[in-house]
Amino acid sequence: MNRTCLLLATLHVRALQNNRLSGSIPEEIGKLNKVDTMLLFGNELTGVIPDSFNDVIAAQECALMPGNSGLSCFDNPLFPDSRACPTEAARFACEPLKGVIRLQYCTAYSLISFSLARLLAYVASTMPPTVSKRDIVADNTRSNRGRRLEAPAAQGRRLRELCTYFAVYVHGEASVEEVLEAVRSNDKFEVIDDGLLAPSQRSASLSVNSVDFSCLNFETMTDVREKGEWCYEGGRHTNPTACNNSYVTTFPSYNMDPGYFLKPHIYRHPNVREQRHRCVHNGLTGDAAKCNMEERQYQCPTTPSHNCTIADVNDIKKPGPDEKECSAIEGQELCNASYVRTDNTGNFDGIKSREYKKCVWDQGQGCVQGQAGLQCRDPDDGAKCIDVWYKFVAEGQSCGSLAVARALNSGESLLNAAGHVGATVPECSPCAIGA
Repeated sequence: MNRTCLLLATLHVRALQNNRLSGSIPEEIGKLNKVDTMLLFGNELTGVIPDSFNDVIAAQECALMPGNSGLSCFDNPLFPDSRACPTEAARFACEPLKGVIRLQYCTAYSLISFSLARLLAYVASTMPPTVSKRDIVADNTRSNRGRRLEAPAAQGRRLRELCTYFAVYVHGEASVEEVLEAVRSNDKFEVIDDGLLAPSQRSASLSVNSVDFSCLNFETMTDVREKGEWCYEGGRHTNPTACNNSYVTTFPSYNMDPGYFLKPHIYRHPNVREQRHRCVHNGLTGDAAKCNMEERQYQCPTTPSHNCTIADVNDIKKPGPDEKECSAIEGQELCNASYVRTDNTGNFDGIKSREYKKCVWDQGQGCVQGQAGLQCRDPDDGAKCIDVWYKFVAEGQSCGSLAVARALNSGESLLNAAGHVGATVPECSPCAIGA
């Protein structure tokens, strides 16, 4: 190793953010094992995070996002909100997460003698051998300072009950059941979340931490606006599973269309897309537990409404030899049943729209183009996966149920599972193209 490399290996801070760095992360990064801070966000790195990234064991702060969208493995389920990565990012991001067991450990400590490192070591020593120390993190590193405890006067110390919350991430050869058994067999632990999700909820819950979360995942979740609620209502502060399996639709809104959420999807007022936000629980308990609406917006295509289907079928201005305007229609009944497309089109994150206007009969002018328009999905853009999601292709099975089952069994993202179903089941072919 030359002098420059030796110097780099002994640095404690590697702040390389926003430097337009490109290419892949080299295996040699493992030699930087003395850094406290490694910041690589805001660059254009690509490829797969090397295994040696896990060797940067001293790093207390490491950030790969935002930016570096070309990295095929950079998300970390431990911190889905901040997208920080404390050394084990590559392993956790690439291996399917089977579940998360959260526990509370309370004991009497002098505030001076409290050591989170010793607590972590103790919790790790009680786990099955398939769970490593890196699989265990403190969800609340500040620890809740509970009630003051009376100590014998001879001790001369003021003791408090300190409660620390831990999360055990189950992956690899470990199983949720064996980890849960180890936690429950220790009377010093209190189970906060057993990590055992119902099959109908497992896919959506695990997808919260997935880099491949897509609009399809919402189809296994609950839109709380249909109940007239927001993320923080309905008891979701104290129910992480219900929180993480919920979302909010913010467009269209009640103000725009008061009856929108009260109608079945196919009969709702036509819209090109719905704007959705996930509900995400902060993983804490008691008064600190919160179910919040994620700021990130998802622009999701909606299934064509009944109105849009009728407009497309009766569009008299479709390009071709029979293309005509409303004014060319004779007869009131045929006029009132006809529509024409306009030049008013749009594109919402790849979702193309087309405007239709209804032909209306005027007693003095005959058939004319009406003023009100319908904003619909552009049918010429082809079907999307959501359009066949609920289509039955076998007894008791739809494209969506096949995708969910595959995602649960294989541990892959719902988007990838749907893509496989689309490629192998002809009726589900739009899912092979995208959501």
